[in-house]
Amino acid sequence: MGSSVFVLPHYCDSKDLFALFLIMPLRAVIKSHLKKKPGQGVAKEKPPRMTAEEKRLVREMRHDRHMCPQDIAHALGRSKSSITRCLAQKRPVKMGRPVALSPKQIVQLARWLRTPMQITR
Repeated sequence: MGSSVFVLPHYCDSKDLFALFLIMPLRAVIKSHLKKKPGQGVAKEKPPRMTAEEKRLVREMRHDRHMCPQDIAHALGRSKSSITRCLAQKRPVKMGRPVALSPKQIVQLARWLRTPMQITR
């Protein structure tokens, strides 16, 4: 009988695996590595979260341009589920003190502040 030689696959080159190979019987090592394929068990990289600008664009495309979620997803390079999830979110309610001046009052105040003051004696 010839000697049995086991060559580790190209994706199993760590020192820990070699130490495991020395400890475990040969048959158990072969079985455990035949089950796994290269890259198996590696978590996929998550896409980055939607920025506020992207969310604004999604809402604009949906409500102003009347685009369907599938077209929006294609245009932004996102998945349809993330677009639908974004559209289903409730917009935050503005809280706090109401604005004291209207835009017209702000313009009037700015004009008044720019006019030179005349001091009388």
